[in-house]
Amino acid sequence: MGMNLYDGGHLSHGWKLPDGKKISFTSLIFDSVNYTVDPNTGVFDYNLVKKKVLKENPKILISGGTAYPREINHQALGEMAKQVGAYYMADIAHEAGLVLAGVNKSPFKYADVVTMTTRKTLRGPVGAMIFAKKELMDKIDYGVFPRLQGGPPNHQIAGVGVALEEALTSEFKEYAKQVVENAKTLASELIKMGYKVTSGGTDKHLLLLDLRNKNMHGHSSAIALEKANIIVNKNTVPGETSKPYYPSGLRMGTPSLTSRRMKQVEMVKIANWINLALQNQKDDKELEKIAQEVKSFAVKYKVPGIDE
Repeated sequence: MGMNLYDGGHLSHGWKLPDGKKISFTSLIFDSVNYTVDPNTGVFDYNLVKKKVLKENPKILISGGTAYPREINHQALGEMAKQVGAYYMADIAHEAGLVLAGVNKSPFKYADVVTMTTRKTLRGPVGAMIFAKKELMDKIDYGVFPRLQGGPPNHQIAGVGVALEEALTSEFKEYAKQVVENAKTLASELIKMGYKVTSGGTDKHLLLLDLRNKNMHGHSSAIALEKANIIVNKNTVPGETSKPYYPSGLRMGTPSLTSRRMKQVEMVKIANWINLALQNQKDDKELEKIAQEVKSFAVKYKVPGIDE
């Protein structure tokens, strides 16, 4: 049992369509079900999640995903899993850097297994790490190799080591705090402009726009923003009414901007450009004008590892 994909979950947690069609590889292996956010608030009502857990009696309860902007109550989910004899697996792929820095809450006290990628907020290379209780690690190690993985990618392992060393510095902790502050500012500015930010804001590094109140679509909006030199991605939203390939939302985040030393004042400027581009999606001349403004703005900020 994992988070509903439309509510911010991930394909790898056993996603299948509402009509029962199995989509991800994990949905072919496991009998998968999911839990959803409260449709009125866009956040999890853990009493309702608990009812679903008690009803379905899962073997593994999973939290985490790709587009849920609020903190996860790891304690509540860990207790639910224990009540039905399930393992609680916390997927903190997105929040790993924020957890390490103490900006987001840690799942380690409550989870049986914690998984994460090493890019995203951790700012490392493409890779992953798995932590688990001692009695589970031999099975997990064997499941990775030889069952799923070939030879070890040593260059990635070295890159992960460098990223983790950097993550122990005071500078990294300041970066993590600023990531969240920037995301909060970007969300609040877009809300002022009349955009619907799911859950009403964010506690993390990302935010999700539901564009239905603006009569816009995520697919065309993402393309328009790309023409304006602003990269986001189309994304499903809670209560999605369109097909996944043409969803109703946009997902955006602040780690890369923050790594380039941008702060709240820059987020206000970026929010204005986002709004201007979305309002002029069919005007290529206006989008080109915005693109040049964005380029002139962006080149003033150094890219770590390239300009330094």
